[in-house]
Amino acid sequence: MVPPASTVVMNFVNLDGTPHSAELIADKDPMPNMGGDPAIPTAYTTDLTQGLSQGGKDVMRFTAPPSGSFRIFCGVPGHGLSGMWIRFKVDPAAKSPRWVTS
Repeated sequence: MVPPASTVVMNFVNLDGTPHSAELIADKDPMPNMGGDPAIPTAYTTDLTQGLSQGGKDVMRFTAPPSGSFRIFCGVPGHGLSGMWIRFKVDPAAKSPRWVTS
């Protein structure tokens, strides 16, 4: 969870033997089969649908919008649908970034 207007920097490193990527999408169903239209411009890694190979690195940098619920989603076809995603929230009540699990 982050406050609005936060500068968000996500360092992405693929340590898996299978290609992966990351993209911020809206937290809604149905979830897409693959990446393609990020909810926030620049909130995605390179090679979104092909994925970065093992050891591949990229950085997502963006400014958080006023509010919203999103998913950090693997854009490789079928990966997000198989559970490779986690929620990301922009909350106007947040005073600083924090990790929240439920």
